[in-house]
Amino acid sequence: MPKSGLIFDSSNIEITIVCIALGISSMLLGLVISAFLSSSEQAMPTLVGMTMVQVVLSGALPLEAKGVINLVSMLVPSYWANNALSASVDIVQLNLTSDPSLQERWIATSSNAANSLMWVGAFSVVYLGFTLVKVHRSR
Repeated sequence: MPKSGLIFDSSNIEITIVCIALGISSMLLGLVISAFLSSSEQAMPTLVGMTMVQVVLSGALPLEAKGVINLVSMLVPSYWANNALSASVDIVQLNLTSDPSLQERWIATSSNAANSLMWVGAFSVVYLGFTLVKVHRSR
């Protein structure tokens, strides 16, 4: 564990904030899905499927994300949270990856961590907007 964080003084606080931001964003994604579905029988399988998509596209699994998959993975908040967490714990320095593209994404800089955290926040705002629009139109 790094002695200090890239954005905050404590790496523990930084990692906790990234995890909380991803949790909020994932919760808001669940709200979007449930707002567009008509029953709980439809919602549960869809939410489980979306959770699996988030895990696969996050970049945390040792899969090669080339081409279209790499582009699609940028459209999920777990990808950006994984980038922020990897930068926060300095995965490149720990030699846990030898892939040059991953090393570039996960380089431990404050701008990399802040940019990734900003994307997680942007997804949260978009999800909240979709939910509010759908609920407002449903009334």
